[in-house]
Amino acid sequence: PMAASFTALLQQHVVEREGFVPSAPLLRSMLALSADPVTGGDPDPVQGYGRPNLSNIGNGVWLHDSYATDDWMGLISSRGGTLESMKANTWNGSGSAGPFLAENETWSKTFHPVSGEDVVVVMSYNTRPMGMDIDDLRLIMKTPDGRYAVDDNMTSSGNSPLYYNQFTEALNSSTNETTVMIRVPAEQLESVEWFSLEVVAVSISGNDSNSVGLNGNRVGFGLAASGVRETVDNTAPEISVTGVPESNSNNTEEIEFSVNVVDENNDSFAIVVRLSNEEFSKDIGDCAGVFVGNGSVDCEIRFNRDLIPLPINRHDWRIVVISSDGNSSGWTSPANSSYESELFTIWWEAPLLSEPPDPPTIEEEGVSSSNRAILWGVFGIIMGALVAAGVLFRRFEKKYLDDVPPPFLQEE
Repeated sequence: PMAASFTALLQQHVVEREGFVPSAPLLRSMLALSADPVTGGDPDPVQGYGRPNLSNIGNGVWLHDSYATDDWMGLISSRGGTLESMKANTWNGSGSAGPFLAENETWSKTFHPVSGEDVVVVMSYNTRPMGMDIDDLRLIMKTPDGRYAVDDNMTSSGNSPLYYNQFTEALNSSTNETTVMIRVPAEQLESVEWFSLEVVAVSISGNDSNSVGLNGNRVGFGLAASGVRETVDNTAPEISVTGVPESNSNNTEEIEFSVNVVDENNDSFAIVVRLSNEEFSKDIGDCAGVFVGNGSVDCEIRFNRDLIPLPINRHDWRIVVISSDGNSSGWTSPANSSYESELFTIWWEAPLLSEPPDPPTIEEEGVSSSNRAILWGVFGIIMGALVAAGVLFRRFEKKYLDDVPPPFLQEE
């Protein structure tokens, strides 16, 4: 009776905190996680996991339930609503959180250990009716330095030893219990930043393909863990751009726009901006930058400065923004995001290649007459100089050249 009333309180706790009705596997996991050993620390066939203690279950406990769903009544109704109809209409797990593992499939998740707290993880799954083969799901904890702990392999202190990968005997032995535990003391995890939990379906005895239930070949589970903090999956930076040219607009001199990027994980990230068309692209170096958490760039692209001598007069230009974060955590990988604007036109005319304007026409009569008088005056001076030069040359010729004796003597 005490265990039953305690289980009712656990169910109420899950409904109020998580918003769903817990399955039997999850309630068994929470019962084992809450238990205080009666004698010694190692679970055994006499005491089980010990005596339930509600104070060991609080808001710091992490829970996962494959069977979690928002609408159990709707799910039951969809299968007919009666025991006979549900037997005839098998269930593949749709509408619930999952996963439901087939043989040789694996589920995993990464966590941070909470400093100063033991890590305790319990997994439970449903048993087959008597006379059927027993399913075998294994719970394994792996650290990034190559060590691992395996379910229900505990010392007399009640703790799970951490083995190195070279030692595989622990993985090959199984108790076939359907509720299993891993407990690692805080002092063994002082230098561990993160670890992974894996659930491995070693063997599943059901024959009904892709179904969950008495003869199904897939099995769900419940997990409860204390002393852990869930790692946050890396998300790509979010890009927003304002002021970009409108679709099919014509741009003749420059383009101005703003780029704003936010990274929810507060990672560092880089921004690259380029103009692109179907044949080539041009990176705009003044618009690039590296930021942490969030950052913005005001871009000004002047055609005569940034794009010459490229063949820029085209109607298929677009602005492309790419952002990549620097998340290099062991439990995740870097993420990228991109933005592309609508197509627009660039049409720039080079000033040196354009035709010069026609010279102005002077219509004032006085100015035209004055210009003609000046031209005739200059012409007269030039002609006078030529005549004077001819006269001087003739005098020189007469004085010096006409009196020269012939080169040969003449006989009388």
